[in-house]
Amino acid sequence: MTAKMKAIRVLLIEDNPNDVLQFRLYLKESGEIKVRFSQAESLAKAKEILKNEVIDVIITDLNLPDSQGLDILKSLRSVASHIPIVVLTERGDQDLGMEAVKLGAHDLLVKGKVPGQALVRVLRYAIERHNVFKKLQKSEARFKYLIEKNPDGVIIVDGEEGEILYANPAAEDLFGSPLEKLKGTTVGIPVVKDKTSVVEILSLRGKQSVVEMFPAEIEWEEKKACLISFHDITERYNLAEKLKENERRYRSLVENVPIGLFSTTPEGRFLDANPALAAILGVSDVTTLLQKNAQEFYLSPQDREEWRKILDAKGELKNYEIPGRRVDGKVVWIRKHTQAIKDDQGRIIRYEGAIREITEERRIRQELETELQIKNAFADISASFLAPETDVNLIAQLVLRHAKDLTHSPHGYVGQVEPETGDLIGLALTNMMENDSQGKEEAGPVRFPKQADGYPGLTCFSRR
Repeated sequence: MTAKMKAIRVLLIEDNPNDVLQFRLYLKESGEIKVRFSQAESLAKAKEILKNEVIDVIITDLNLPDSQGLDILKSLRSVASHIPIVVLTERGDQDLGMEAVKLGAHDLLVKGKVPGQALVRVLRYAIERHNVFKKLQKSEARFKYLIEKNPDGVIIVDGEEGEILYANPAAEDLFGSPLEKLKGTTVGIPVVKDKTSVVEILSLRGKQSVVEMFPAEIEWEEKKACLISFHDITERYNLAEKLKENERRYRSLVENVPIGLFSTTPEGRFLDANPALAAILGVSDVTTLLQKNAQEFYLSPQDREEWRKILDAKGELKNYEIPGRRVDGKVVWIRKHTQAIKDDQGRIIRYEGAIREITEERRIRQELETELQIKNAFADISASFLAPETDVNLIAQLVLRHAKDLTHSPHGYVGQVEPETGDLIGLALTNMMENDSQGKEEAGPVRFPKQADGYPGLTCFSRR
């Protein structure tokens, strides 16, 4: 593997011919690698070679005719920062060599004290270390590029002081300040390691944002640091707040509306209900109601099945009136408006609707209908009485028919009348019955027993 290794291209910057010769001998003695030498006696000559040749590693003395000390290193790095540099020093200049290493030199060699094999190792190490460094630089460059283009705000803070070291453009916009002004300042937000938290940020421009903040420990420029990313969720947060407010208003409306609202499964299990429905059904509270089945509030199972059959067929049922039973056993009349909710496959998954108790409304309506029927009956009968030559038998039949209609019975009932009127009606009915029973057993007169108040109890009836 060593024999096939590519030759190392070395630029030796040294104005002392003896030192140049010694280095050539050191490398020749090692025999481990092939070296292709380029040599310059001055810094100016070295720069010219660097422009025209490909060099793997630079070995330079820090005492040249046209430059001295650390200025040589600085000058070389300005034109060849991509090439590893090894500095040469005299025995008494080790401190200068150490300063050079701090400024970026990859290694330090003391003239006259480096055997060939050690020199080879130094060169290899310098090249390998520099390659790793270049890879690291590329990685950091890619990392910085990704951060720069990241739509989320990203800042890097010092691991100890918490001061901002870097901020990407998105973070600059979030905080309303350029990086130059952000550097050296602190975030001012409690940071919990590796834990996402939601915080509000007020930028220097007065813009308020809600963000998800996630910190992570990293190494930045060879120091411990903390990378904090800020994902702007302001729009999502505001939408969630609006939804919460709408839910609160909806719940307030549902809780306070005087109409009973419900949602049940097709089997009758309550999914949701409001206090008004609990009150209509005589249940103490909604929580208790949700533990019951809607079937319990029907007079019979058939009533609900009939309602379900109609609703399932139509999909919506309006103004459906049906009697129900409260938990205390009291029968109440209700009017239902219900809709069948279906899934994507057309299957009914629940019923939703509204209920109003109409017990009193229904009573009043029936009374008004009865009153209207009575008025119409009296008008009809009065017109018959006033008509000339009206057959009394027809009048009696008319009274009987109206009485049966009013009482919803096969027998008609008439209330109290004046005593004289009762006698006249009784006489008329007796004559009607006598005429009707000719050739039959005599029916006898129709009389009405007096009640406690002196009025006759009058009953009009039909014979079978």
